[in-house]
Amino acid sequence: MTRNGRPVARIVPADHTDVPPYPTSPIGDIDLPEFDLGEPMSNEDMDDMLRGMGQ
Repeated sequence: MTRNGRPVARIVPADHTDVPPYPTSPIGDIDLPEFDLGEPMSNEDMDDMLRGMGQ
């Protein structure tokens, strides 16, 4: 299959004995770490931190 002339997918026969190289079931709950980032930044604090970046 192509999109705008570029290949984006393959159509291949599937057999019930084939094992895909990726998980096909939901991965379940993910335990994400909690970060203590301190107090929320004000607009002024953000401006001070970003001043001079990207120049």
